[in-house]
Amino acid sequence: MKHWKRLIYYLMINVLVSACTTLAVIAAWDRAHNATAGSLLPAAFSLGAAASPTATTVPLETPVLQPTPTQVFIVYQVVDGDTFQSIADQFQVDVGVLISENGFTKDQPLGPGEVLRVPVAPTPLPEPDIEIVNVLGVGDLSSERIVIRQNGDGELLLAGWRLEDGRGNIYEFPTIQLVKDGYEINIFTKAGTDTADNLFWGLDSPVWKTGDTATLMDEQGRIRASFQVP
Repeated sequence: MKHWKRLIYYLMINVLVSACTTLAVIAAWDRAHNATAGSLLPAAFSLGAAASPTATTVPLETPVLQPTPTQVFIVYQVVDGDTFQSIADQFQVDVGVLISENGFTKDQPLGPGEVLRVPVAPTPLPEPDIEIVNVLGVGDLSSERIVIRQNGDGELLLAGWRLEDGRGNIYEFPTIQLVKDGYEINIFTKAGTDTADNLFWGLDSPVWKTGDTATLMDEQGRIRASFQVP
């Protein structure tokens, strides 16, 4: 009987030790597993870690593309005796440009009947003229004004132009464009709000006197029109 009691006692001790060992192993494994999982998280998501600021990419300004002038060609049919040089001289073009534009070499002969493209400079449109038509209301600030007119078709940009009276008074034109033959605008001496037809100098007294010469100068300082006040 004593033998069975001793055996049961040893079994209970063995079960208790096994249970403690198992619990210790489970606790150690759980700690190791949590530590490994934490190390795999991105730094930005770790507890207590502040997310680093993200740099913002500022797009570069898109360059403005300037229009490319359109090359103009005329068609020329080669006749007997023609050479690249003679054709270039006839149309006043560079012989090298003439050869390259047509895919030839300088030593390649020309045969009658061949068709060439001859590059020529486009004929520029004539710039419209401008004149000072009159100075009205001389000496009266409320109505004093100078009238200018475009003569000829085309567009004439007046930005940077100046109107002078020869006594140190200078009016500088804003960005305004004349667009057709016969178009007129007024430059009033008084203050006001500019429109397409009426511009205002912004002075508080009349500027024009009989005998004054009104001079209109472009942005390069060239005299484009003048008028003597009657």
